[in-house]
Parts: sequence; structure tokens; C-alpha cells
Amino acid sequence: MTIIKMDYFYFITGIILLVNALKVFKSNGKSIGGLFWLIYALLFIIGDILPDTIAGILVVVMIIIAGIGVVKPIGASTTKQQRSLRTDNKVFIPALAIPLITLFCIFILKDIQVSGVNLFEPKHITLVGIGLGCIFSLILACIIYRDTPINAFFESSRLLDAISYPIVLPQLLAMLGIVFASCGVGTAVAYLVNTYLDVSYLFTGVAIYVFGMAILTILVGNAFVAFPVMMSGVGIPVLIHSFHADPAIVASMGMLSGYCGTLMTPMAANFNIVPAVLLELPDKNQIIRVQLPTGAIILLVNVMLLYLLLKI
Repeated sequence: MTIIKMDYFYFITGIILLVNALKVFKSNGKSIGGLFWLIYALLFIIGDILPDTIAGILVVVMIIIAGIGVVKPIGASTTKQQRSLRTDNKVFIPALAIPLITLFCIFILKDIQVSGVNLFEPKHITLVGIGLGCIFSLILACIIYRDTPINAFFESSRLLDAISYPIVLPQLLAMLGIVFASCGVGTAVAYLVNTYLDVSYLFTGVAIYVFGMAILTILVGNAFVAFPVMMSGVGIPVLIHSFHADPAIVASMGMLSGYCGTLMTPMAANFNIVPAVLLELPDKNQIIRVQLPTGAIILLVNVMLLYLLLKI
């Protein structure tokens, strides 16, 4: 039993999404787009009591709504120039407060009890710390800029509206990893590699593993989804078992290779698409184009580095 639970932050997030849904419903011709945000809000607010099947159906409905192209920005009430006039270097104070409060909760408050009851859920201490950091940061920002928390809801709604449907991609991609594991994709990859590719040479195994991590990450947009698939399909059976490689080296280099793929794909929306939207760049793929050479060079270096590390 705990005093501050993750559910409270899910509820707050749901309320913010609900505000955005109501705003979209009030705009002209955006009722279907508002349904997207309404469903998303309900999943946060009452997701725990919804049957799994119902929650899954609602997610599919969200995907259909996003797919038909009705989840679009409705326009901000203030211009970019007007917002920039209110922003100065003080904006970094509340921004830096979030990680500081998170670290304070993790290292100082994690074992605090009130009347024998834990203040935080131990397994969710980091997420709870981030949530408290965001609340503290909001209060700090309101004090610095002499604004109200109510306006923060509308600004959050503006950002949600600008980001649009890509905001759900990180959650969906995280669930994709569980789906892949349940479907035995890693086992299928191992079968294909051993049947159709010659992995009797260390360099071949390393190249397949490194490039496989990058390519799969490009396809699914998340290195954490690609990692268990490539690790169970190539990393463990080929590099660790056959060539007696150090698991720590294989795992770390595999994740680094996956991150190279993250730099090259629009599927990693939270890294490559959302920043472009928030920065209001005219070309939404500009960030990917800038990152592409870096990702490709690091990927090639990873192949040689992992090969040399395992060869020693």
C-alpha cells in the first residue's frame, strides 16, 4: 500500500487529454478527430477497469481514426512570435527542475514511510518522481511567468494538437515488443539465419547482428523492441554460444546499433517527428536527414568494433 500511486498521474494525464478532446469537439468539422483524443483520455482514466478486449478495440479505433487523416492541428490561439516574446532563459529553470526532483525522489525519498505506509511505490519510484517533478516544474513556471495552472492545460492541449497522433507511437511500439516475444519472432529469426546464412564466421555473425538491429529498429521505430528479437535470434545462439562472446559486450553494442537505426527512421516519432513538429520545421524529415550520416558511420564502426572486441 502506498500514498502516492502511479494511477494519480495517469488520471491527470487523462484529464489533459480530455481537455484537448473537448477543444477539438468544439472546433468546426473535427468531431471524429476529437473522438481520437477522447478514447485516449478514457484509456488513461479508466484503463484499469476496462476489459483487455475492449481496450484493444478502442486502440484499433484510434488507429483507424488516425489512418483516415482526421486527427489534424486546429491552429493555435497565439502565434509563434507572441509565444517567443514571453520566453527567455528562465524557461530552463522549471525544465531542469524535473530531473532534479526525480533524482531527489529516487535517492532521498524512496524509503520514506508515513504511519508505516510507503510514500511511493518502490517499483514505480522513477516514474512517480518524474510525475512529481513535472507538477513542481509547473508550479515553478507559473511563479516565474506569473501565469495560472489553467493556462498550462490549454498550452498542453496546444502541444498535443500540434504533435497529433504520433504521440501514441511510443506506447504502441513498446507493446509491439511483447507481441513479438509472444509470437516467437526471435525463434523465427534464428531459424532463418541458421538456414539461409553462413554464420560459421565471426565477422558474418557480427554483421548480421549489428545490421539486423539497425534495420529492425528502422522498421519498428524502437530499439527496445528489436533487441529481444535479434538477441534471441542471433546474439545468444550465434555470438554468445558459438563464439563464446561476452554477453555484456554483445548486448551493449546491439543496443547502440539499434540506436543508430533510431536516428534514421520516422517510426521513432518521439525522437524524429515530434521535435520537428514542436520546432515548426517546414520539412518534417529534416531531423532524419541531418542524423542519417552520423547513424550510418556509427553503425559501420560498431561492426568493426564488435568484431575486434570479440576477436580479442
